Amino acid sequence: MNDSIVEHWKRIEAWLALHAPEVVSDLAPPAPKVALSVLSGHPMATSSMGALCELLALRDGQYSRYQKSVFPGGICLASVADIVHVLDVQAQAERNYGGWDDWSWQDVQAAIKDGRLSCRGPIDPRCSNSWLPFASLNGGDIQLAIDDSGEGGGIPGQVVLFDLELAQYYWVGRSLSGFLCEYADALQARAYTLVDSNIEPSDGSDHTATLFAVLPSVARLM
Repeated sequence: MNDSIVEHWKRIEAWLALHAPEVVSDLAPPAPKVALSVLSGHPMATSSMGALCELLALRDGQYSRYQKSVFPGGICLASVADIVHVLDVQAQAERNYGGWDDWSWQDVQAAIKDGRLSCRGPIDPRCSNSWLPFASLNGGDIQLAIDDSGEGGGIPGQVVLFDLELAQYYWVGRSLSGFLCEYADALQARAYTLVDSNIEPSDGSDHTATLFAVLPSVARLM
């Protein structure tokens, strides 16, 4: 087991227990081994599935969909069932529509330049159909996911925050473990506060692009 994921999550829960006990009470128990086995065997599973299952083995998501969120912006930890559903949708979309197959890298850069896409950091939004989600707002409007593609100059296993409806894609961590570590550090440094049972940046910023701006790795990109 990846001890760093366990330790970083323990620090996150310790902060929540002290400052937001209602969020801790909204966390589900650990995911059953059978459910984790089903998830690991999903056709859309990537090489980071092991790290994700380690997190789910601690907590199988949250009962809420957008309140009492573990992450800022109403982004709640996803359950095994949530993730399987998203992967099923991704697989169906890939079969029916081919995703971004007709987009070249030049097309992506042109869309960013003219404002049709918002993209920050070494990521390739054309790979979004293969990203591995682990948290979302309201079941999928905005998602945190693991990107194993390494495309766009990135690192396989990096963490991305994206809003498909608004076509916004933001790099937020080098790995799931690294992201959780920096987030735990930020909580302990009082960079986040509790607002109406949701975690929010202490500076009041609420735009998707700035939800994790206080994390050192993200701050270097801004």
